[in-house]
Amino acid sequence: MRKLLVLTVFISWIAYSGHARAEPDSTVSWLMSEPASVFDIGMMKLENHLIQKTQQFNLDFDFITDLNGWPYYDWDKNRITIIIVTRTCNYSKERCKTLIDELRFFENFAKKHQGYSKFAGFFEHNGYSSKDEPKGIAADLDKIMEIKIIMKGGECRGPLTSQEVLYLQ
Repeated sequence: MRKLLVLTVFISWIAYSGHARAEPDSTVSWLMSEPASVFDIGMMKLENHLIQKTQQFNLDFDFITDLNGWPYYDWDKNRITIIIVTRTCNYSKERCKTLIDELRFFENFAKKHQGYSKFAGFFEHNGYSSKDEPKGIAADLDKIMEIKIIMKGGECRGPLTSQEVLYLQ
């Protein structure tokens, strides 16, 4: 009798399991149908890269342990800012410049070999190029990128493609 009951429950479960499926609501349906742009995907790739880079900096430098990083696009200024933040490391010009120089070194190393930074390279198709893509997009992106380091008590910033650093306290 017990085997019959278990068998009945099992058959019922199989019979109804295919029919108890939920459909996406209107919000999820819209999100699923909205295409992602190369810009959207590039910002995601850049953010993932910054997460990895700041984790590595936390290991490499003895004066920081809590760096976080993300990109921000300012629509009004047409500028991509690479924001790197520490809440525990006290500000000093030397530390701030060290972090900017490290980001510039690794990202501009690619520029010497391919003509644009690794950051700008995140904003391109992988494995193919579009015939409609305007020439010089990566170089144009390099020109609108800046690095901003925020530390406890001050910050510094500068364009990705120059050696200029502006200190704010």
